[in-house]
This record gives sequence, structure tokens and C-alpha cells, in this order.
Amino acid sequence: MALKTTALFISLLANIFVFGQQAITVDWTEYYSRIQKADSIFQSRNYLSAAQAYSKAFAFNNQNFVAGHRYQAARAWALSEEKDSTISNLKKEIELLNFSDFEKLINDTAFLFLHKHIEWDEITQKVRVNREAESKKLGKYAEVKKRLEEIYELDQKYRTDYMNLWQKYGGESVVIKDIQKKMRIQDSLNFVYIDSIISKYGWVGYDTIGHRANQAIFLVIQHADSASQEKYLPVMKKAVNENRAFGFHLALLEDRVLMKRGEKQIYGSQINCDETGKNCNVWPIADEKNVDKRRAEVGLEPLAEYLKGWSISYEKPR
Repeated sequence: MALKTTALFISLLANIFVFGQQAITVDWTEYYSRIQKADSIFQSRNYLSAAQAYSKAFAFNNQNFVAGHRYQAARAWALSEEKDSTISNLKKEIELLNFSDFEKLINDTAFLFLHKHIEWDEITQKVRVNREAESKKLGKYAEVKKRLEEIYELDQKYRTDYMNLWQKYGGESVVIKDIQKKMRIQDSLNFVYIDSIISKYGWVGYDTIGHRANQAIFLVIQHADSASQEKYLPVMKKAVNENRAFGFHLALLEDRVLMKRGEKQIYGSQINCDETGKNCNVWPIADEKNVDKRRAEVGLEPLAEYLKGWSISYEKPR
């Protein structure tokens, strides 16, 4: 059976960086499922329904904040021509999550109708202030952060479509082959930059360049060839030990490397599916009865919860 790409679920797991109040425990698996649903509705251009779906996800999440989600919700409200909700979500992204991408904001056609609004100048000025503060803090890493965030978007560009269309058309379809070709080309280009950055600076920590840029380093390596993954596995282990990378990222890379070696995985993150995408099972796990203990140690949810996303019913061996 062909291996099903786990890129979409990896990106969701890797995005669990939360800002705001955290006193109440949140079911992140359910939250991200709701965000994914809202994203899907947005892609179908049903913008008002998408905006409402984002709001329901935020309410479920007890108003804990995750970078980028409020901005996307603002776009959905903007394309529905709902000014008040657009501005409210933009302000939360800017004020609570320190959104600083000024060029992205002013060039985003979704917000054109706001350009003459009385609050637009105030909004853009706050983003400028965030950008200047970030540039001062980052110093030599300012350009690195910007480029890595662009690479994050490029890494994910084709993967959501791939996951959605693969189950619809099958792994051998022309449309999937075309997406795979584009992904391989983009992955290779992304890796060239990541390789150069690590060679120059080492594994740059999230405390230096932010979570999304740091995440881009991991994702590009996770989607690289076997030789590149083997090369950077010990580098990432060192980065985790020095608190410059996350343990759950490392867990996913370790599983991927072991699977490619033909060995049993440790954390149960790697899934096999046939070409239809509808018959899936877990790659063999070493010491499977203790897998949830290991997953908890690195910040991953129980395996049964993770596998629900693959429509796999799982019972841990006794």
C-alpha cells in the first residue's frame, strides 16, 4: 500500500501555539477540526458561512487565540462585506497576536472596501508599529523570519488540495499526479533555503523568529527526502534539548525516519493507506501498549484521538 501523506495533520499539530487566556482546557483536536471545516467552506467561496464557522470555532475554543486564524476570519467577514466583524477580528489579530505583516495587509484585496473606513488608518498604523518593534527585536533575523514564513505558506500551498482531492480521485489520478509534481519541485526549492539557514545560524529557535517561521524549518525537513531527514534528525534532537525546537515536532520526524528505514515507529504518527485513500492503518509501533505515555511526554494527544482524523478505530493492545 502507498503511504498517505500526513502533511495536513502535521501542520495542524504543529500549529498549537496559543495566546490569550488558557485557564480552561481546550479540545484542540476538535478546535482544529472546526477550523479546517471553516477553511474548506472559505475555499468553496461561501464566505458568510465560513465566517460564521470561524466564529463557532473561536467560541468553542473559549476565545484562546492562535496566530493567523483571526486574520483568515477577518478575510471571510470582509468578503461578506460585514465591516464591524471584519474590523473586530483584524484588531484581535493585531493587538493580541502582534500581527506585523504590513505589506500582506495593505495588498490583501479582501480588505479594499475598508481603505476609506474611518478606522483603516489606525489599523495600518498599529501594524506598522508591530513591524518596527519586531524588526528591532529580530535584528539580523528579520529577513530570515520573513522568508521562513513565506516558505511555510509555500510548503502548505498544495497539501490541503492534495488531501482533499486524493480521496476523491485516488492516488493514480492525473490531478493528483500534477499536484505531486508541483509539491516535489516546491519542496526541493524550500529545502535549499532551509539547508543554507541552518548551515549559517543553526536551528533558529521559536523564541527568536516566532512559531510559524520555526515551524517552517521542521515542515520542510519533514517533507524532504530520506537522506536529508537522516542528516537533520540529530540536529533537531540537539535543538529540542536546547529548547530551540519542539518535542512533538521531533517525534513526528523520528517516526517518519523509522518508517522509511522499514523499522517500527515510536509515536504512531505514520499512517498507511491504499490508493483510494479510504483504507488506512497505522504503521507498526514499537512497545505499542505504552505509546500514549510516550505521546503525552512530547505533547501529543492520545493515539485513538489522532486516528479519528483518519477514520481509524483504534484499541490499544493490553
